[in-house]
Amino acid sequence: MGPIFYSDLIKVQRSMFWGIVILFPFILLAGVTLLLILNFQNIQQDVYQGKSYSIWGSMWMVTYYSNFVMIHLFVTVLTSFLANVEHQANAFNLIFSMPISRVKFYWVRYFWIISGVILSSLFLMLGLWLIGMMFGGGDSLDWSRLFHFTMFPYLSSFSFISFQLWISMNIKNQSIPIIIGGLGIVAGLFMLPSPGIAKYFPWVIPYQITLSEENIITDFSHIVKPPIFHWEWIGISLIVGFILVSLGALQFARKEMI
Repeated sequence: MGPIFYSDLIKVQRSMFWGIVILFPFILLAGVTLLLILNFQNIQQDVYQGKSYSIWGSMWMVTYYSNFVMIHLFVTVLTSFLANVEHQANAFNLIFSMPISRVKFYWVRYFWIISGVILSSLFLMLGLWLIGMMFGGGDSLDWSRLFHFTMFPYLSSFSFISFQLWISMNIKNQSIPIIIGGLGIVAGLFMLPSPGIAKYFPWVIPYQITLSEENIITDFSHIVKPPIFHWEWIGISLIVGFILVSLGALQFARKEMI
């Protein structure tokens, strides 16, 4: 797997992969910064009155509403971009003619997408921490809460990554996987309250965390309290993701030259 990994590393470094990884959290960070600047006087007054938690509350509000679309959109764009690198160069013909494991090649692609998602969410969390400290929210910082509304929701996207990777690797026209990923946003929101197996679908699982009652804060002062982590949804996403990526890798290994 080493040669495949380093070959992909070169492709990733020469592409806009890391630019996309940074772009999405940067947009959120810019939005949070603009919101705090526009409300600077009120923020400073809250800090003076010992209510600096309003800073973290504002950050939660931005991430909460953005996660209606951000996680699904980011995974969709990142996966389609990485698959399109091969599709545009017609590189699958060369890959399929080489004595390398197609299963390993597929898993390496899955690894890169997961790495991009985790690094992007880490960048978001550290960026919000830095902004919060700069505006004077250091005395009300709760790292567990910050992790809960930044990185934690992204960890539930493993199954959705597997689903989008399978579509993107098999369809050359990447507008189709992007449309399907966008429809996944609507489908996830629509099926969230559904009973039975629907709540375990890849596009629904991220909403089980982002839209859970425990993640909704009606009073910004509650943001200093430790959150409730539903790690079971991370485990479910890992299991579903493992099944989907394994099936996708086997199907990719049997795929004819394109």
